[in-house]
Amino acid sequence: MTQTIIQAENWGLSFKGSPQGAKYVIELFSEAFYSDGKDAPNFIRDFIFNLEVALQDAGHLDEHFNEVKP
Repeated sequence: MTQTIIQAENWGLSFKGSPQGAKYVIELFSEAFYSDGKDAPNFIRDFIFNLEVALQDAGHLDEHFNEVKP
């Protein structure tokens, strides 16, 4: 079975790895910026969005960016 590779880049930030790793990176950025009511800089929001779109394209998130359960 082939493992899906998720890739995303934006302004010097890049990710290439498993869907689980991508979800973890999204979670870390969300905790770092949004848990205290702060707002992330645009380049980080764009990077997170690129990861979410890559997960969506791979079938791990639906059209509303909710996790797809197998």
